[in-house]
Amino acid sequence: MSISNRREPIVFLSVVVSVLFLQTGALSQGLWGAPKQQSHANSGTMVKLKEAVTLDNLPDFTGKKKFLSGTMNDAPSGKTWMQNYCCRDSAQEVYNWYKQVLQMQQWKIRASNEQQIMAEQKSGAVCTISISPVVGVRDVAANFSVAYYVPNRTR
Repeated sequence: MSISNRREPIVFLSVVVSVLFLQTGALSQGLWGAPKQQSHANSGTMVKLKEAVTLDNLPDFTGKKKFLSGTMNDAPSGKTWMQNYCCRDSAQEVYNWYKQVLQMQQWKIRASNEQQIMAEQKSGAVCTISISPVVGVRDVAANFSVAYYVPNRTR
């Protein structure tokens, strides 16, 4: 089985867990100026992404990756993108790449462990990178989620 042919349940489960973690994690708690979770009536317009989008000022992982899913939410307080990928690189390699490149591009690392990096720019933009190892799927060693919030004042 390869990245381009089939997705195993473990890949899907890892993506779902990453998305659920991010939805209930730091961004929904209002850390670093990100909006607190709002009712659907006030939360803006959510759009399902058909393909990955380039996120301004956020480094794009340079390893071989495959876009799995994504959303964009345009709320009164700002825009939030969530993009999910799988890749051949190990979870540790993805983590190391993002941690090094975010710091080189003047992102301030607010929190990190071996599975997640939360960073902020002076502009108020916030990103959370969540990385999970994948076992038993040919050509897939990890999947990762990129959450990116840009408050309206920086757009």
